[in-house]
Amino acid sequence: MIGSEAEGRAWVAEHADDPARMLDQLDRFIDALTEENSRQNLVSAKSLGSMWQRHIADSAQLALHVPRETNLADLGSGAGLPGVVLGILRPQSNVTLIEVRPRRVEWLNRVVDQLGLGNV
Repeated sequence: MIGSEAEGRAWVAEHADDPARMLDQLDRFIDALTEENSRQNLVSAKSLGSMWQRHIADSAQLALHVPRETNLADLGSGAGLPGVVLGILRPQSNVTLIEVRPRRVEWLNRVVDQLGLGNV
């Protein structure tokens, strides 16, 4: 069990193919999500202080159970969890984000562009 933000970040780094690049992208994703959360409720405000533990590592664990180069779909993408995280950790996989709320679609498109995720 991951008990802290540092443990969550370390766990993700341990399972990443290119830890430096992926951690940088995940940090930028967390920053974007935190900023956007002030405009629309993407995640619980209480969980903003534990993003690595509650959201990033939780999403990343799915990559351990999906073969590489598998095409993935994130239904009801909302905050981009787990889809954006998996797109960062699995650049060789195509990830389709499916979301019906226009403001969230706009934000997801913007964050995917900002992170340079051509596979999402």
